[in-house]
Order: sequence, then structure tokens, then C-alpha cells
Amino acid sequence: MRCFLVITGHYFIGNKFDLQSTVLSSCTFNKQHIDLEISRTLQNKLKELNISQKIVAVTCDGRKNMIRAIDDLDLNVKRVWCAAHRRHLTVTNGFGLWIVKKHTDEEKFSEENDNTDGTANDQEEEDVLYIEEFENNNEMGISGGLELFDESMGTNRAAE
Repeated sequence: MRCFLVITGHYFIGNKFDLQSTVLSSCTFNKQHIDLEISRTLQNKLKELNISQKIVAVTCDGRKNMIRAIDDLDLNVKRVWCAAHRRHLTVTNGFGLWIVKKHTDEEKFSEENDNTDGTANDQEEEDVLYIEEFENNNEMGISGGLELFDESMGTNRAAE
């Protein structure tokens, strides 16, 4: 899955408090977007733009890889969860649009022990069935070991 990382600057012009927003940089991740890779990319982009000292706050989603990536930058700024992303999670989970395969305790234990790079395991992308996949799979119902998951809220709900 291709993922995008966008750095947007929000700033005021003059004393009129005229808020401006500008896309400063964007890039894609064609490989797994782990916290170390995100942090390295962000650090390079901030250095290239020469804006590290101008950052007041960072807005991102609540995934653990983004939280760790921002924390690893040592910017000493406030991290704010994106309200639009949280609203999106609420709607998609409310309608059951993202379904996550339920792992047994044995599978979770073996996944945790397979971690060789020293970073905490994030939920694998292939575990998430997006609405298109779900609609196109006629054999699969919502039951059968599936649960709805909202990582930012840390909640699981068994599908009926």
C-alpha cells in the first residue's frame, strides 16, 4: 500500500492574524512506513526546509508509528491529534467499513517474538480489509473471527 506524508505550514501574515496554509513538502512511502523511516524522512525534510526552529505544534493521526516518529524528532513541541482523522475513524468504525482480522493470543505471542528490528510491532496493513475488498468478497460475512478496531481509541468490538 502506498502511503503519503505531507508537511503543511500554517502561519499568520502581519499583525492582522490572516491565517495562511501552504503545503511545504510531500512524499510517498512505497515500503513499510515504520516510525524510524517516518522520523528520518521528516528530519530530512525539516532540515531541507530550514524550519525546525519555527515549529510550534505537530498535527498527526494517533497511530503508534506516527507518535513515535514525532517524539523521536526531539522538537519539544505539542503533538495534536488530527480532528478530521478522528472523525473519519469514528464514521468508518461506526459503519463497520474497516474490518480487522481477529488474532488469537498464540498468533500475537509469535508476532511479538518475531520482532527483530528493535521497534514495537504496528498492526500490519494486510490485516485491514478496506470496504472495496469487503464488498468484493462474497464468501466472507462480518462474523467468523473478525472485529472492528479503532487503534486511536484502543477499542475492539466483535462483529456480529
